[in-house]
Amino acid sequence: MIEYYDEAQVPVLKIGGHFQRTPITDLDTVWGQTLSPEEIAWSRGHTADYLQLLNLPLTAENLSFAGGYSCVYSLTEAEVPLVTPIVQEDGTPNTRFIVLGGMSGVGAKGAMAYGKIAASWMYLQTGKNPIDQRVKDTLGFKRLKKDLDQLNLR
Repeated sequence: MIEYYDEAQVPVLKIGGHFQRTPITDLDTVWGQTLSPEEIAWSRGHTADYLQLLNLPLTAENLSFAGGYSCVYSLTEAEVPLVTPIVQEDGTPNTRFIVLGGMSGVGAKGAMAYGKIAASWMYLQTGKNPIDQRVKDTLGFKRLKKDLDQLNLR
């Protein structure tokens, strides 16, 4: 994604590589962390790979680091996002409250689809498309209840 164009009209791309997988107790500390050389190299390499898939003749050496900061995602244990109604105390779904969460950078790329699923939950649309239903089962209420049962949180 183009973040902005510099003074010479060179596009500055927003990219990310996230290596820290730990609980966060202080967001200000995370925002203030400098990126490691490994994170910068990983981001440059993966961005170059992507640009080459688009048939652009660029390599990691053509990309320079313009600045950076750490960012934060909330992840589920399996790093598969949740798009589901919340679980009420009696174990039933409350479709007035939809959780869209646990999205790493990969998960966030599906945000448009997750929004569609959340809207279908809110409007209680059952849908007849088997792919939609499979995605809803994978990301949704059944999985949340299973995850909660495994953690004994209910």
